[in-house]
Amino acid sequence: MEDQNVEARAAAVAEGLLTALERAVKELSAVVATRKEKKKTEDGEMMTEYQVLLPEKQGSVDRAALRQLVGVLKDLREVLMNPEETSSGIAVTWEGDTHDCAQ
Repeated sequence: MEDQNVEARAAAVAEGLLTALERAVKELSAVVATRKEKKKTEDGEMMTEYQVLLPEKQGSVDRAALRQLVGVLKDLREVLMNPEETSSGIAVTWEGDTHDCAQ
């Protein structure tokens, strides 16, 4: 019973990652424009600044975002390939001399 629950949760996580990944890939080279709006209020004017995605225009690909997406793909592959494996903790492997680290 618990195995089915873990598999269902893993599938839901994978689906969420895939949906977010598809959206991010579409936005990877889209142009972002900054918009400013002035509104008159009782206290005076209020300036609001926000960013708008212009998917119809293409700019250069954000390389840092591309690296992050590759990481998401690796995570997604891990979830899809090993849904029954759960991590019980974090393993740390030290290389070289650790004498100066443990003080």
